[in-house]
Amino acid sequence: MHWGFSLQYSTYYLTSRFTGGPPKQEPLNQFVPLVEFNFDSPLGQATAATMNPGLAYVAVTWQLAAEAIVPLNRAGGGGTGFRAQLLFFLDDLLPALFGKPLLSDKPDRSLIAWH
Repeated sequence: MHWGFSLQYSTYYLTSRFTGGPPKQEPLNQFVPLVEFNFDSPLGQATAATMNPGLAYVAVTWQLAAEAIVPLNRAGGGGTGFRAQLLFFLDDLLPALFGKPLLSDKPDRSLIAWH
C-alpha cells in the first residue's frame, strides 16, 4: 500500500496583497512551501518512509515543484535524492475539451436526490 500526507502553506497569505479572494493582477499566483511524507508498505516487508521538503509554484494553467527526497528509515533508501515535477491543468489549458462533462451537459434528474 502506498500512503502519505503533506503539509502545505501558500505564501500569498503572508502578504498585504491577500484580500480574501483570488489574486487580482498578480504576476505570481502562489509559492507553496511543502513537506510530504510518503510511505510504501508491501505485504510482509518493512515500510519504506521518506520525507520530501520542497517548494511549488502554482500558476493558472501549470505547476512546477521541486523536492528533496530524504529517507526516514533504512527501507526508505541510503541517500538523499531530488524530484522535480511539471504539471499541466488540462481543464484550464483546453476548457472546450476538458471543461465540460464527458457524457452529458445535463445531469440525469433521477440521479439527483434533492429534486
